[in-house]
Amino acid sequence: MVNKIIIAMGIILVFVLLINPANANNVNYYPMTTVVCEVDYESDTVICSDFNENLWCFYGTEDWQTGDICSMIMSDNGTSNIKDDKIIMVKYDGWLGEGGW
Repeated sequence: MVNKIIIAMGIILVFVLLINPANANNVNYYPMTTVVCEVDYESDTVICSDFNENLWCFYGTEDWQTGDICSMIMSDNGTSNIKDDKIIMVKYDGWLGEGGW
């Protein structure tokens, strides 16, 4: 039970640290589904494309492959401009196979 409380407190602390106090009332989080379109193992970068063909990248190639479905939690950074949105969390969510989308 104590371990669960410590883990929960750690998760809460991470979310508190991620929120910029100046924009705390204006920041919105939203889910986004993307497909991995390129994995650069040399720079440890994964590049994904969303349904609007916006490109997003994050570090940590690990087991990522082209065609993987990537679910993300995004922050709008307190603005209406998607170009300054930030990736908060990334999760593997399957593979499209050879056909792509």
